[in-house]
Amino acid sequence: MNRILVFLILCLPICATYAQIDVALMDINISSNSINQTPIDLSTSIEISIENMGPNSLAVGDTVLASISYNNSLIQHAFELEAALDSGAVTALSFGASNRIKILSTWDTISFDALIQVPGDTVDSNDIYSEEFYATTAINNDWSGAEITILAPSNLNNFDIDNGTNVPPPLSSIEINLVNNGDVTYLEHSILDYTIYLGNDESSLRASIVAGGVSGGETTTRLVTNQAVLPSIPDSAAVHQLCVRTEAAQDATANNDASCKVFTILDNYDPNDPNNWPWATPEIGEYNTSLFVANDNLIVRTEASRYDLLIFDLSGKAVHQSAQEGNAQVTLDVLSNGLYFARIITPETTELANHKFVIVR
Repeated sequence: MNRILVFLILCLPICATYAQIDVALMDINISSNSINQTPIDLSTSIEISIENMGPNSLAVGDTVLASISYNNSLIQHAFELEAALDSGAVTALSFGASNRIKILSTWDTISFDALIQVPGDTVDSNDIYSEEFYATTAINNDWSGAEITILAPSNLNNFDIDNGTNVPPPLSSIEINLVNNGDVTYLEHSILDYTIYLGNDESSLRASIVAGGVSGGETTTRLVTNQAVLPSIPDSAAVHQLCVRTEAAQDATANNDASCKVFTILDNYDPNDPNNWPWATPEIGEYNTSLFVANDNLIVRTEASRYDLLIFDLSGKAVHQSAQEGNAQVTLDVLSNGLYFARIITPETTELANHKFVIVR
């Protein structure tokens, strides 16, 4: 019995040591360079680093309560550990997208004071930490657009519009690579603004930096699938450029901001080649008669001396009727978008030709 009592008395301080919890606050960080300078106008997240100084691990789901004050503002957050924190291990905790701060032009020095609380923590002296950062315009904050890839539609380049009777498919998915060429490390959840544009059609977007952040020399890849913000593809035959332009705060180098993807819209329409007539093959009937659409006009080529030209809409309603002689041309600019049918009929009710065409403006 005495031996058991002695063992219990000796075990108490040892057991208390092994039951000790001690989590230390080691660092405060925002998006900045190596000397704690940060660009004015940048929207940055805030991050703290903690270290398990005790002998026991913290388990998944254990809570770390944290508060941080700066320039008369206060942020508080309860972190639940997503992974166990073993003795001697260090982890970073981000205050997240909802707690970003924008670096104001009225700021010079930004003083951060942080405090953590962990249930059962037996050492209070290492639960607080302070650090200063410096807002400035004199900083190498430099981003550039590196590459644009059109993922969908896959057939956009060299799309043949056939004299305006087809419409190029809309953009639905593009991938953009943006490169950090500067000295500022962007933390997870910090903001990088950029613009995508094609001709005069442009959209301003905001990129939230992904997990792990982006340091100098690294790339962030953006996938844009929202058709509401993607530029419209012109229906004109030409070489076009889909571009991205970075809008980094206090950007140090302007001549590398933009990058473009070049694609071509073709118009291989040839009214003299029936194999290239759009949407439908015009019939060549009696009197070598043919019908085709060119430059928003319905063109008739025929040896017939007299005939009626009729155009019907999809419902069968006649939207145009005229008496013609020989070759003729009828403007279609009064017709609305849609599918139409044209017919050439002689006074003897012989149909010389018909043609189906689509108007899309």
